[in-house]
Amino acid sequence: WEPFLTAVKNDGDWFDCMLVDVVAEHPDELYALGYPVICFPEISMTASPWGGYGATPISATMKWFFASKWTRCDGGWSYSEGLFEDINKIVTLELFRDSTLEVKDIVKEYTTCYFKGDFAEEIAELILELEQTVWRNVFDKDGNNCDYPSGVQTELPIVKIHQPGNIEKIANRFIELNEKLPNVIKENWRYRMLYIRALGDLELIRNGGVPNVKTDEIYGQLADIYLTEENTDYVVAPFTRASFLRNRSEGAL
Repeated sequence: WEPFLTAVKNDGDWFDCMLVDVVAEHPDELYALGYPVICFPEISMTASPWGGYGATPISATMKWFFASKWTRCDGGWSYSEGLFEDINKIVTLELFRDSTLEVKDIVKEYTTCYFKGDFAEEIAELILELEQTVWRNVFDKDGNNCDYPSGVQTELPIVKIHQPGNIEKIANRFIELNEKLPNVIKENWRYRMLYIRALGDLELIRNGGVPNVKTDEIYGQLADIYLTEENTDYVVAPFTRASFLRNRSEGAL
C-alpha cells in the first residue's frame, strides 16, 4: 500500500473511489484519504485451475472477512468467474445486505431453494464441510509451485490439499447421501459440482495427489456443466491430466 498511498496523497484528482479486495489488509491511511471504499470480494480464485475440482464454497471465510472489513466500506461490487462458486455469490450478496447474518443460515436457505425436501439440511452441512478442504496448491515433482504453469508440461503435477483430514469422511457422507437422493437432485448441476468435488478429492489423496484415470473420469464430468471444450485454457478447465499436459497458459496471469 505504501507506494500507492504516497503517490495519491497529494495527487488524487484522477480517481473518485477505491475498489479493494475484501481479503487484503487495509491500512488506516487508506480510509483517511477520504474516498469511498468499495468492497471487491474474491470468491473464485481459491485453487488453480479455477473450478477445476468442482464446487469451491468459502462461506465461513467470506463471513470472517466481511466481519472485519465491511463496516468500513461504502458499498460492494460482486462478480463471478464461473458456476463453481455459485454458493459464494449468494453468501456475498446476503452479507452485502446484512453482514451480521450467519453463513449456516444463508447456506441452508440456498439448499432449501435448490434442493427442496428432506435433504436440504444435510447438503447444507456438507457444503460447509467442503470449505475445510477447498484450499490447495499444485506442485511439480521437485516441489516447485505450478499453480499457473507456462507452456506444455511433460510430467504430471502433485496436488497438495492444505487440510485433507476430513476428505474421506466428507466423500463417504456424499456417497451415502447420493444413494438416497431422487434423480431431480442428482442431476442438478449445483449438486453435481459438490458431489464431484468430494469424490475427486478422495481419489486425489488416495493417489498421493497425482491425477490419474479415475480423477479424469470424475473431474471430466465438469466439462458438461461448464461447457468447456478440448482447447479451453487450463486455468478455467476441469482438472484432467490431458488439460494440464496440454496447457495453453502463458503462466501467471
